[in-house]
Amino acid sequence: MALATTLAQEKDAPPQKPPLDRVPAEPAINEQATQAAWKALKVGRYNEAITNADRCIERFRNVADQIQAKLEKEHVEIPTGSVSPGEKQLIAKNAILNDVAACLFIKGQAAEKLGNKEQATQLYSVTKKYSYARVLDPDSEGCWSPAQEAEKRLLALR
Repeated sequence: MALATTLAQEKDAPPQKPPLDRVPAEPAINEQATQAAWKALKVGRYNEAITNADRCIERFRNVADQIQAKLEKEHVEIPTGSVSPGEKQLIAKNAILNDVAACLFIKGQAAEKLGNKEQATQLYSVTKKYSYARVLDPDSEGCWSPAQEAEKRLLALR
């Protein structure tokens, strides 16, 4: 009888949500757009890369500008190359800044591949303004600066 009562109570009880630690977290919109832009760029779908990059840039550029200004004001040092776990956390805290700068760089790369040197030059010039942005390299323990890479591309385009 007790089992029947328990089953009846479970049947009438509201559905339980799974514990938060079991629900896979969906990447943020800026991260999704950036990943999609990188993926499209790598396989040569340059217009798709631009479209995905624009999803991030248009939505988050103002926030990225605020983060960049705050870091400039505080004179924060963010390394490139090999980084410690603590430095990776600092870089991750600036995800929106990092993604906007990466997407501007991606757009520059795509424009360059599409033969639009003028647009690529403009995009790389804008990317250079995000000097505190970093991109973590999933294949290594390091990171790189979209601003520094944009400077290299500008020199190559001259």
